[in-house]
Amino acid sequence: MNLTAGFDGGVKVVTDLPGDGRTGAPWQDRKRGCARALYDAMDIEWEDKKGRGLAACRNYEFFGAPHAVFLGVHDIFGTQTACDVGMHAQTLMLAMTAPGVASCAQGMLRNYPDLVREVFGLDPR
Repeated sequence: MNLTAGFDGGVKVVTDLPGDGRTGAPWQDRKRGCARALYDAMDIEWEDKKGRGLAACRNYEFFGAPHAVFLGVHDIFGTQTACDVGMHAQTLMLAMTAPGVASCAQGMLRNYPDLVREVFGLDPR
């Protein structure tokens, strides 16, 4: 299975680090505002769930990018190392802009970690 097949087929999202689902004020309103602005920019009506789903699926197609980089950390290293990897990713993305290479961090790819582990031959959790 690939990422888009999982998304299109309704494969349940099982992340390694699930949230607690309690996004309260003011963040919930800000998240919705950002989502509305994004869909407006793509000419997708908020009520158009199919259109929003197709837009979300583009994340799993890497928006047509010719290359992708996956950075990860074994959970034995903890939060501090995850922060270090995040800073490395930011520095890499900023350095790529000098020669004119654009990039986009993809948080949605965390939704299918077992598939990512399978593709890269990583040990199961």
